[in-house]
Amino acid sequence: MASQLHAPAPFSNGNQITAANLNAHVNGAILLPGAITEQDAASTLQQGDTMLVQQSNLLKEATVAQIKTAMGLSDYVARNGTTNTGMVASTQLTLGTTAPLQPLHAVSLGHLTANYLKNSGSQALAGSLSILSGTNSLVNLTTSGIALLTTNQIATLSADPVEPLQAATKQYVDNLLAPQELKCRGFFSSTTILNPPSNILDESKFLTCQGSRLTGSTTLTINFSSLDARYKSSTTPFFLAGQYIGTKAASGITAHLYKINAVNYTSGTFEITTPETTAFTGAVQLSCVYDNSLNTDVDTFNCKSVYVCYASNKHYVNYWNDTVTGLKTNITPTEFLNTVVTGQSNTYNYSQTNCRLMINLFERNNWQFDQNVPEGFGSFSTGCHIGYFNSATDGVDYIYQYRASFAIF
Repeated sequence: MASQLHAPAPFSNGNQITAANLNAHVNGAILLPGAITEQDAASTLQQGDTMLVQQSNLLKEATVAQIKTAMGLSDYVARNGTTNTGMVASTQLTLGTTAPLQPLHAVSLGHLTANYLKNSGSQALAGSLSILSGTNSLVNLTTSGIALLTTNQIATLSADPVEPLQAATKQYVDNLLAPQELKCRGFFSSTTILNPPSNILDESKFLTCQGSRLTGSTTLTINFSSLDARYKSSTTPFFLAGQYIGTKAASGITAHLYKINAVNYTSGTFEITTPETTAFTGAVQLSCVYDNSLNTDVDTFNCKSVYVCYASNKHYVNYWNDTVTGLKTNITPTEFLNTVVTGQSNTYNYSQTNCRLMINLFERNNWQFDQNVPEGFGSFSTGCHIGYFNSATDGVDYIYQYRASFAIF
């Protein structure tokens, strides 16, 4: 092992060990390279590792992190072959070649100029940058921020626009300008055909269930477990939370439309909110004048049921599929405010009537969706209130119709 210390006043045989000799021997000792080179090599350096530095003629401890900071070094370096080149602020990195060889190699200005930037001719760019978009198509991004297509290639956008000045995609424009799609088509008969012109509501189509309500509660639980099995499917539910049903008047039950708040398919029940709070137990008739519980009627499209409202003599259509999500699940339906309804019907004297468009948002705010308001029960993607039918000749309202056909857009 090599020496690691040099003594400036070495002893020889016969020398005396005096205080002066000993002090000169110790105080003048010099640290030799072996003090470092003879040590075991460090495997890795950590930020907190220490070393000796001279500061103001004194030896002091310094960490690796302190030395990096003092020298202005950082962990961000550029790779140049097999070595790391420090990126110093306000300096430029010069590449070894103008032609990058691998996909992740940096691109030089020389490579851009030689291959993409044209300095003369029809593709000369003044104050702009030309980049590739698609297959050999040039898109010029000018200093004004305007993109110019210089070939017959098509630029593909990454998404539909969300801001006023963003470019629009074809699908966005097509959807915006597309004609209204049919949401529902169907029919219903709500009077007795055998005894004209009595104009009496035919209740033979009504669904009879059992209801119960506790004293002081506004929640009326309707039990439909006695109905056929086709009404009880949880995958294609006939009674759906968020849709509406109508009821006939009974002791303790007001006759109009009610919104279904929740459905329990296991117990075969659903809940509605009533204005009454008295105790109730007994039969409840649902004013269903059209029932497509099997979902097989060829004359209908997306029409599940139609209820008549005794409070306003209007009809309400429930859809099979949500026209926004396409689903038929037990969730609150999406509000859909721009529904348009058209249709016609036969009255007791077989005259034709036209459908009055549903009351939409004309001076109706939050309470448009209130189940207790006769003027309108709201428009939802899984159901739609279709309003009155009125005479085609004098505009007089007809309360009931033999058979009405309608289309909802």
